[in-house]
Amino acid sequence: MALLPMPSEVIEQIDKIRRDFLWKGNREKHKFHLIKWEKVTQPKCQGDLGIKNLAAHNKSMMMKWLWRYNLEDAGLWKEVIIAKHGTLNQWCSNITTLPYGVGLWKSIRMLWDTFDQNAYFELGNGLLLKFWTDKWLGNTTLQEDFPDLFRIAQDPNSVIAANREGINWDLRFRRNMHDWEVNDPVDLFARLQYCHINLQAADKLKWGHQKGVYTVKEGYQQLCSRNSMIANWPWKLIWRTKLPPKVVFFTWIALYEACLTQDNIKKRKIQFPNICYMCKKEVETPDTFFFIVRWPQNYGACFFVSLASIGPHPSLLRMHMRVGVYGKLTKPSRRSGL
Repeated sequence: MALLPMPSEVIEQIDKIRRDFLWKGNREKHKFHLIKWEKVTQPKCQGDLGIKNLAAHNKSMMMKWLWRYNLEDAGLWKEVIIAKHGTLNQWCSNITTLPYGVGLWKSIRMLWDTFDQNAYFELGNGLLLKFWTDKWLGNTTLQEDFPDLFRIAQDPNSVIAANREGINWDLRFRRNMHDWEVNDPVDLFARLQYCHINLQAADKLKWGHQKGVYTVKEGYQQLCSRNSMIANWPWKLIWRTKLPPKVVFFTWIALYEACLTQDNIKKRKIQFPNICYMCKKEVETPDTFFFIVRWPQNYGACFFVSLASIGPHPSLLRMHMRVGVYGKLTKPSRRSGL
């Protein structure tokens, strides 16, 4: 799993076994799969169950070899790869496109673009990093930030050390600047004045946002990451509560409104009268069944049923506003609209 990509057929068969065990257990009778498997395999910090995504985990383990390629200077396996495929630069080998005779490195090398999205460089003596095409000054290359200057550069593939003269920057271009092109060099030199070269240290490849070291765990999180709003989801309100696992799991299903209420059963093409058995009036949905339970009309009141925890679901937030400090149920006001 750390060297070869898992075939999609194998992943599908293993996922089928895991899906059946999650929703059916050891029982043989049919049960509905309430939530999509894509959501089940998302991390808990993003609001989901956190079961391993085998495809993403496989890729994160294979990307470890791309990190080792840069970390280990001397190694027989690295010498074989360089002799067979050649080097694109100091940090990775050439792209392998031949359909035969390429071994297992082809599938690992194809992950370089994914690996490079979260990689950056630490400037040392400037002998290895390319001035225009490497990301050593921010999250983008100077080629992307200053395309007009890159087109007239005398040596677009030059390293950083070749663009310095002593302690000063010495950028060489194929022609003189026009009057309307003066702003780009001024902006470029303004950014370069904060860069300091350490002649005693070599250039290094870093990865991630913490220690700069690639780990399989962080690589897996990158492959499973979604937008920043979901990344800040208050997952501890569900998964860090002191409750039995079955209760926490049921709360998570309720937040997705995936419990088998009459409304959800009807969506699975099972036809029967859809009416709440409590009030005999409203349609039975996850909101009306779990969060707002109405007594029969002769009692003239309704109360709120609290699940295990309060999450970001709108109905739960409305319920949280109705519950007192000590968990006492309060009677809803007429102005609340609940």
